[in-house]
Amino acid sequence: MYSILYVDDDEALLAVNKLLLENTGDFSVDTLLSAKEALERIPAVKYDAIVSDYQMPGMDGIEFLKCVRIRHGNLPFLLFTGKGREEIVIDALNNGADFYIRKGPDMKSMLAELRHKLLNAIERRRTETALNESRQLQNDIINFLPDATFVIDTKGTVVAWNNAIEKMSGIKKTEIIGKGDYLYAIPFFGKPRPILIDLVHGDYPEIESGYSYFGRRERDIHAEIVLPLFNGRANVYLWLTAGPLYDLSGNLTGAIESIRDMTEIQKIRHDLLISRKMNQDFAEMMPVVVYEMDLSGTLTFVNSLAYEWFGITQVDFDRKICIFDYISPEDRERAARDIRMSITGTKSIGHEYNLLRKDKKIFPGLIYGSAVIDPGTGKCTGMRGIITNMTEKKETSRALYETRERLEMALRSGDTGV
Repeated sequence: MYSILYVDDDEALLAVNKLLLENTGDFSVDTLLSAKEALERIPAVKYDAIVSDYQMPGMDGIEFLKCVRIRHGNLPFLLFTGKGREEIVIDALNNGADFYIRKGPDMKSMLAELRHKLLNAIERRRTETALNESRQLQNDIINFLPDATFVIDTKGTVVAWNNAIEKMSGIKKTEIIGKGDYLYAIPFFGKPRPILIDLVHGDYPEIESGYSYFGRRERDIHAEIVLPLFNGRANVYLWLTAGPLYDLSGNLTGAIESIRDMTEIQKIRHDLLISRKMNQDFAEMMPVVVYEMDLSGTLTFVNSLAYEWFGITQVDFDRKICIFDYISPEDRERAARDIRMSITGTKSIGHEYNLLRKDKKIFPGLIYGSAVIDPGTGKCTGMRGIITNMTEKKETSRALYETRERLEMALRSGDTGV
């Protein structure tokens, strides 16, 4: 049930129309005899609409309407009067009246019209209010986004331009909202032209080829581009995504694009790749196996010497290798214990084990390792270290031992012959 304020200086008419309106079951009606009283009452009561006579002492219906619009915004207002002059109708509508209803002798028809227009005005205003609130919420959400974001309607007119894109592009929302003709492309490409957001609504093959990366999943689009010059900066790397927007009925209403400046991150990635390449090159120069593994013992990195020593291939490594599978079964329990100690921070002094090749041949090796600590969390993520092949050392030691044995035997034999 809607709450109505009905203002008229005719007490008898007020009483009759109040009764008739309330008998419809749609309305609860408060009545007042003057616009001045009404302006004092409105702030205290939440009315869904106002019905007002035109000709009243002190303040007529048009002046009352003007005050309502200034003080109470778009509160539905119907002018209900016996004065039917055209200039009054025009004045009422120009000042924001929702409808104009002429009083007449046919009470039944007049009431039906009044009821219909009241319901129409209230529902229309509520729909407009809900739409405006939805748009405001959308704008608030878009402004809250950390990524530069803007929205266009189906005609290509900018309807939202958030704070982040203002900062990124140097273009204020007051300068761009309401404008189309691809003007939103100027900050990025120096001229009006279709860009990623326009690919949501149409096909522009020549535009797609201008991105260093372009991917489409249904109507959502992802792309990357390097701009030689953007807002006074050179070689700016941007990550972009665009997609359609729909209303509650599933109708396409526009498109949205978000842009993230990845220039600094790209530089960090580049430096990281260089660092990793240097580390890998250094590992390849080492005369020992260099390895890294996670907490489960799965190897995440080995240098090429590991392939040679253990008889494995890149395919084997890509299938995930556990370090314990390449330690002789009788040494695995001891190796697991030693690795746990290294992961918990015990300084590695190197431990000797019988190591197992893929072809099941055994060779002696010395494994060193220390914990890998994530600098961000301070937690251990695995272990890295080196493996030394002890075969040559063992053979040299055995040869030396055998030489000493022969020498001692020779010496003893010489002593006996004297």
